[in-house]
Amino acid sequence: MTSHALTAPFSHRQDPGPLLRLRRQWALFAALGALFLFSGALFLAPRFWPATPQAPLLWFLTAAAALIWQMFYLWHHLAENHREGEEAILPVLGAGNALTLFRGFGFAAVAGFVLSPKPEGLWLWVPAAIYLLAVCADYADGWMARKTDHCTALGKKLDMELDSLGMAVATALAVQYGQLPLWYLTLAAAPYLWRVLVWMREHHSGRAVELPESNARRLLAGTQMGFIATVLFPLFQPPVTTAAAVAFGLPYGLMFVRDGFLMFGKIAPDSPLHPSAPRPPRFVPAAGFVARWATVVLGALTLEALFGPALRGDLSMGIFAGRGVALAWLLGGVGGLAVLLIAAGWLERTSAFLLLLIVSAFSLSRNVGAAEIALIASAIAVMHFGSGPLSFVSPEDRFLSGRAGLEEEEARRAEEEFLRHSGLRT
Repeated sequence: MTSHALTAPFSHRQDPGPLLRLRRQWALFAALGALFLFSGALFLAPRFWPATPQAPLLWFLTAAAALIWQMFYLWHHLAENHREGEEAILPVLGAGNALTLFRGFGFAAVAGFVLSPKPEGLWLWVPAAIYLLAVCADYADGWMARKTDHCTALGKKLDMELDSLGMAVATALAVQYGQLPLWYLTLAAAPYLWRVLVWMREHHSGRAVELPESNARRLLAGTQMGFIATVLFPLFQPPVTTAAAVAFGLPYGLMFVRDGFLMFGKIAPDSPLHPSAPRPPRFVPAAGFVARWATVVLGALTLEALFGPALRGDLSMGIFAGRGVALAWLLGGVGGLAVLLIAAGWLERTSAFLLLLIVSAFSLSRNVGAAEIALIASAIAVMHFGSGPLSFVSPEDRFLSGRAGLEEEEARRAEEEFLRHSGLRT
């Protein structure tokens, strides 16, 4: 989370040639976005709501509002299309920014569903699939920008702005579909509330607010987008999604509280809570260690409750009654392997996510008990904190450090910095 203070759209000292070319590219992307939404309303929306003729128009107007905001933001920051430390405006937006804008088109499409009737059948999967595709592309646009040497201040701001917009509309849609509780909207609005606080602080102090870099901030934002993308799929429903909302939302909310104290100077630079602290607080790896073994114990108990009867050949009990023992052996084995990997500290984040999916999906066909809810919370804790200093093989850490496209040595240093500040290594 960095300062979102608005800057002048362009400087009179700059050569108008590159800026004029950027404006022409802006017009091209605005036209492509409008064509994309118009095509969606014309060819796809009627299939979503065959009994509601006005629904396609409502979808188009809502999606168009999200697109207009994106184009306004891009226009306002075109003059910042320069590399960090340089002043010369680059005359092209670049492949990374282009992909970011295409992601924005997807977010606009998701926004169209927020005020529209809920689709039925397989069409209900479409909004979730669009958002998931846009979230996955978030990894590629940074990679493309670095590979083409086109990392700009505009790209950084545009990526953050569209991530906030996408998370806000996807969260609102999940709340509308009953997947998340109403209070989760406060977390979706947090980035925008943060801007108001930053503006008030800057207006009061007369200087810009700059927070220190934080890999934990990037980690929590990434897991938040992944959670929203997952919970949108109709595979899951309360109370599983409600329990997961608490486990995912609490660390994300605390991050904003911590950054608020940082902004107002209430956290000293030598405090263990400061992102730049040379050594992380001990409770972070300890929390990961406790969460790992809590997940192992609860995972074993829950897998026994879910799969035990069928694995023992009793097809009259459990969630696999009448469905065959082969499926029970397959999914029970995958879940058991995930528990073992978490216990060993190998691929613990991926294993926790896999265990979370299995338990959440199959909790739909039975009453969810305290063990399942506790397991879901513990698995999410492992996804947040890892397994502490006893983690052995965690290639996910490099992915979560968000430095796609760096050279091997740079990626290694970025990973070590990420692990040191997040408490996953001592």
